[in-house]
Amino acid sequence: MKYAILSLTCLLGMTLTAGAQKVGGDSAPVRFGNPTGTARPFQNLIYGVVKKITESEIVLTKTQHGFDQTFQLVKKTKYFRDGKPTALDSIKEGESVYVRQKKKKKGVVIAERVTTGILATQTR
Repeated sequence: MKYAILSLTCLLGMTLTAGAQKVGGDSAPVRFGNPTGTARPFQNLIYGVVKKITESEIVLTKTQHGFDQTFQLVKKTKYFRDGKPTALDSIKEGESVYVRQKKKKKGVVIAERVTTGILATQTR
C-alpha cells in the first residue's frame, strides 16, 4: 500500500512538472542566444589586422593562418563599416577587418568584401 501511494505521488509530481514546462518553438533562446545567428555571417571570412593598404591591395597580419595574407582590391570590391557601405579611404592600418575572398587563376586572391567596425548581419 505504501509503495502504491509513493508511486502515485511520484507520477503526479512528474505530471505537474511536465505541464509547467513550455513545449514548442516559442520557448526562450538558450543562455547565449542562437549560436548560428552570430557565427553564420562570419563563415568563410578571413579575419586579420590591416598591416598595409593601398588602392590595389590590402595586407593582413595576425590571420588565422599565422602569416601575412595579401588580397588584391578591384573595382568590384565592396567596403563596409558598421554594416553600412563605405569607401576604401575609411579603412586604416591597424584596424581589425573581415575579408571575403575569391581565388582566381595563378594564385591571385581577390577581396570581394572588406568589413570593419561593429559588424551587422549584413556581412553575408
